[in-house]
Amino acid sequence: ARRGATCIAVHFSGRPQTASTSEYLSDDICRVLEEFGGVARMYVVPFGDYQREIAMRVPPALRIVIYRRFMMRIAERIARREGAKALVTGESLGQVASQTLDNLAATSDSVKMQIFRPLIGCDKLEIIEDAKKLGTFEISSQDAPDCCTLFMPRAPETHAKLRDVYDAEADLPFDEWSDEIMDALEVHDYRCPQSYFGKKAKEN
Repeated sequence: ARRGATCIAVHFSGRPQTASTSEYLSDDICRVLEEFGGVARMYVVPFGDYQREIAMRVPPALRIVIYRRFMMRIAERIARREGAKALVTGESLGQVASQTLDNLAATSDSVKMQIFRPLIGCDKLEIIEDAKKLGTFEISSQDAPDCCTLFMPRAPETHAKLRDVYDAEADLPFDEWSDEIMDALEVHDYRCPQSYFGKKAKEN
């Protein structure tokens, strides 16, 4: 938003496998960012059933990588629907098991759109400090069941090999699931000055 780009948020909810608490917290965060013109729209993706299916069909160690690859595919479809030019994530190198160089490469491999990772070199304390300045830290610190804690393996793969990932997801019906998800998306609009639907939300 600082560079004049219109930001579209995507929240992956664990619903219906978890409560929808994380969705309310994400909406609260967007309403804080709305004051800065930082977000124009949020898509809520009910993702829990698909995580359950993936968890039942792939080796436990690869679950997280394959969750994230599927999330990126959905985000790319949403981005293309919105006419967006890039995906932006909050990944920070080495913060968690899914964010090693190998796993980030495996995630990036799932989409064709360019991916920006503005926090890639930040440590946890820097990210917390930025969240405090924005006014979102207290919201994001609240406990809420979400897709990040759903069906997590005991020993996630930290150096995923693409050949193993391709083999593990070969029989997953991603195209069918993606169509179902795109039909089930829920949309929240915010008052973003540079977006058409933000102006409409402000008028209403």
